[in-house]
Amino acid sequence: MVKHRPVARMGASQMIALDEIDHAIIKCLKEDARMSSLEMTRRMGAVSDRVVRYRIKRLLDNKVVLLNAIVSPFAVGYPIIADILVEVAPWKLREVSAKLAAMPPVCYVSSAYAGRHLSIEVNACDEHEVMDFVHRRLRHIDGVVKTQTMIVPHVIKDVMDWEIPSRS
Repeated sequence: MVKHRPVARMGASQMIALDEIDHAIIKCLKEDARMSSLEMTRRMGAVSDRVVRYRIKRLLDNKVVLLNAIVSPFAVGYPIIADILVEVAPWKLREVSAKLAAMPPVCYVSSAYAGRHLSIEVNACDEHEVMDFVHRRLRHIDGVVKTQTMIVPHVIKDVMDWEIPSRS
């Protein structure tokens, strides 16, 4: 089963209006997802713990904020990141997407609207493991036409660092 990012699937009619309190709560949760509502209340000042708890529940229920344990590949021995662009026969896109998503070294799979390309991210112990994955496994999947691999030496900004843009 292919999972989609819940926020990316929301339509404009499902958007949640966020105010200063919501932004302050999100900032606290990004700093420490286990921070208590009492600590958030202390930091924010003129808002009650009950309001903070209600707002946290609303943010979670509406999938504005997702609280998940994220494993650091670097900490567990996978210091190499590779971004791989995979060109796929259009009629095989769903099948290839599902196969890639099920492969352990693959941590991210997305498809373009054009219907021929997948972007995947792979975590590996070393560059040889990446090349082995591409040459021995990826290229032999029925429907894969072509691949382009880029080893990522530095991640400057990760998805966990994204901030909600101001609309001014």
